[in-house]
Amino acid sequence: MGILKGSGVAMWCELFPNSRIIGLDIDLGHIQNNMSYLKDKGAFQNNEPELYEFDQYEDNQQLLGDILNGATIDVFIDDGFHSMETILTTITSVIPHLSKDFVYIIEDNEEVYTQLKILYPNYLIDYSNRLTIITTEQ
Repeated sequence: MGILKGSGVAMWCELFPNSRIIGLDIDLGHIQNNMSYLKDKGAFQNNEPELYEFDQYEDNQQLLGDILNGATIDVFIDDGFHSMETILTTITSVIPHLSKDFVYIIEDNEEVYTQLKILYPNYLIDYSNRLTIITTEQ
């Protein structure tokens, strides 16, 4: 979530060439305008991301269900709009689609950690170095 010009999804595609990489953003114009530059630099030779518009202020459970078509999410990174409201709306949309064992990472919001601990006591939630990391209890 939050792909901007696409360097992050380019990295994930390189690191995980056999994985399904899904990029979500409210404005895909940034990555679309940068795609030829990324490809000229060698990106997406072994894997190309799926890109979808995603408004973090909206309930996107159905959209994600349509995109995933029965698959589940192993790793989700929220580096989109860093407000409490958008982070909480996004996680509510994503949780029904998470794999049994997952990692959910939220970047650049120090305050959401406390709220998530209250809302999701059944998950292991940690905060360090501007990252909130959510996993299943193990």
